[in-house]
Amino acid sequence: MVRYRTESFSGMNYRNAAAVMAFETFCLGNTDIPDYLAEGLLADSPVSEQLRSLSARIEKCGPESDEPTADNIAFMENVLKAVADATGIEVSYALWLADKESLEQLYGKYMQSPLDYDAYEVGPVILSDLGHDGALYGYPENPMPMKSPKQPISFTGEDWN
Repeated sequence: MVRYRTESFSGMNYRNAAAVMAFETFCLGNTDIPDYLAEGLLADSPVSEQLRSLSARIEKCGPESDEPTADNIAFMENVLKAVADATGIEVSYALWLADKESLEQLYGKYMQSPLDYDAYEVGPVILSDLGHDGALYGYPENPMPMKSPKQPISFTGEDWN
């Protein structure tokens, strides 16, 4: 399965899985990653209760900082160890990917042109799934864009001049 991403919004080469997870959770205050893992892949893991507690704290108090701290990243590295125990896959890299329609609707205003996106194979581990809004895929190796030619996305209401 192929999914898409724009680096204009997501940031060039920001792919360290623990750092991405820490930024999303501790800095943006998004609880989808701890919730998804605690309810699914890591439901039977001792880390599950820590993830539920973290999610509740973030929902109650909001984001903790502007940049992930060493402790935030270390926490997510521990979560990724539990993911490796559950799947046999050591996730080191992560990418948020979406279908073309979602890319257009959610990130079109950040893109430099209708061709400003790359196609990727999905990773072997899903760390969060937001449905239409995309999914965070985990990879053991740094994912590279596919070599296939890009087709322009036809943006509605966007002026590319």
